[in-house]
Amino acid sequence: MATKYWIKLYHETLHDPKVARLSDNLWRRFIECLLFAGEENDNGRLPSIPDMAWILQKTEETLTSELEQLARYRLIDHRTDNVLDDGYWFVVNFGKRQMPLSKADYMQRLREERQKEEHYGSVTRGNAEEDTDKEKEEDKEVGRFSHLSTFFVNISEINELTGGAQKWVGAIRKWVEAGLEEQDIQTAYNILIEKDYTVTGPWSVTNTAIGVMTKRKADKAKVMADIPTARM
Repeated sequence: MATKYWIKLYHETLHDPKVARLSDNLWRRFIECLLFAGEENDNGRLPSIPDMAWILQKTEETLTSELEQLARYRLIDHRTDNVLDDGYWFVVNFGKRQMPLSKADYMQRLREERQKEEHYGSVTRGNAEEDTDKEKEEDKEVGRFSHLSTFFVNISEINELTGGAQKWVGAIRKWVEAGLEEQDIQTAYNILIEKDYTVTGPWSVTNTAIGVMTKRKADKAKVMADIPTARM
């Protein structure tokens, strides 16, 4: 049964020769296979031919022919686990490509983003010692970034980088810069869900989480102010 409402669709698909050489009809059918695989949520497995044919309003013969054509491009494949059954179709490498990014991949993405900012913003680097200190700070930030991003993925079941790497990275970076804690993010997420708001990514909870954090710190400050100062 599906647990998410979306799938990752990579920009590189535009430049993949296997996909680019598909006819318009097969291109559409491939995208529909990706959506079916996401809905099944079973490591790329597709529904049965009769079920897909009914949903797509195609004959089973036509759909089977189209899947066989996609298989020639190695975009989907057929698997039989038991000689007594007819097997099933699945999207090649679907599960692997839908997995969350590793911390190493996040670090690479963040550094690439920073390099772009420095290049287009004409940022001048300091001396080697300052660069080393900056790299240490970046590593700390990356660690915090990765932790908060993973935390959000765990509570929301939204895959990392959904909505685009730049938008996702920008939102989590705001969390890091604002000093948000896990409890602020969790509380904000719960508030939005209880109000039936649609949470599509970390940007959806940023303002609410900052509001939660501000109130939490204010309440803490008030409690501390109410504690009598110990006499010497």
